[in-house]
Amino acid sequence: HERATCISVYREIMTCWDSKCVLSSFCFVAKNVLGAIPMYSMMRSWHGKNRGNMMASWYSLDPTNIETSWQRRIEGRSLEMSAALIGVIGWFLLAVPIVQLAWILSKGGKRKLGVHILLASLGVGGAGVECFARLMMVGLSNASFWLAKDFNLDSWDSEGDGTGWRVLEMIHIVTRGLTLWVDAFEALALFGVTVLLLYSVRTEPRFRVEREPSEDTPDASIAETDEVANETPPSPPPETAFSSGTAKVTLAPTFKRPFIYYGLFVGLLSLADFVFDILRFLDWMLFGRLAAAFQIVLGVVFLPIWLLCLARQLPQATERFEGEMRRRDLLLDAQGDEPKRVVS
Repeated sequence: HERATCISVYREIMTCWDSKCVLSSFCFVAKNVLGAIPMYSMMRSWHGKNRGNMMASWYSLDPTNIETSWQRRIEGRSLEMSAALIGVIGWFLLAVPIVQLAWILSKGGKRKLGVHILLASLGVGGAGVECFARLMMVGLSNASFWLAKDFNLDSWDSEGDGTGWRVLEMIHIVTRGLTLWVDAFEALALFGVTVLLLYSVRTEPRFRVEREPSEDTPDASIAETDEVANETPPSPPPETAFSSGTAKVTLAPTFKRPFIYYGLFVGLLSLADFVFDILRFLDWMLFGRLAAAFQIVLGVVFLPIWLLCLARQLPQATERFEGEMRRRDLLLDAQGDEPKRVVS
């Protein structure tokens, strides 16, 4: 009996919540928490040191400081690799719901096709770029850790010259530049998804006109108006739209208004993260810390909440969409089966 109860509860949860969104939210939380631990360890090692001396030592490629930095990186190797792989899984899980909601909002490819193709492309493109870049970075990082751990980097031209450490650090800086722009693209893609979602929901029809069945027209016909859900009250439809035998049916929005506006807030945070990523080239220490803080707060708190809200509403929107499609198919089948009238 307890097993049957657990199974029924599990089925109810899976019906009311989209599992892909839930798992994606957990992946984003785990990715950002695991990625923040090595970053926090690195920042602690800088505490109490003069910022100007640190930057001068870094720019001069001091072998002693480079070797110390690589020892800390090797200690956080497992966390960094785990964060990268979990982030890939999270983006792949997120891409499927984004394509799904784009298909639902486009009414099966019949409404604002370009907008919803762009919406789906941002989700798929973000997942593809994340997968390609992160897996490549995992391979590059593993090779770099191997070089730092087992190869001779101390003495090349002369005893203790540290040329190997300088070369390794320059390779690390170049490859990390790829990660910087991947993170910037992810933030920009998330901003685009939330803005397009807001636009699509705000421009949905507010009601449809149904012709009630009669002896002359045995099947009901449907016509959706072009009025959208805006802040001002909609203008009344023409009188001809509600002549005898017609009825006005109000259409509920596919996604609730608080959800899409909260999504816009998340998108604006992503845009700020993108701006800070770009501004790193002006002041690496200041804007790098701001970008890291925004990434952690966004990835641990705000984005998972948005995904959980989407997980709650997406199954309901899918059910309504599939019901509407079945209803339209039945009406079309009924109209196709109606005998054609012969005009004498």
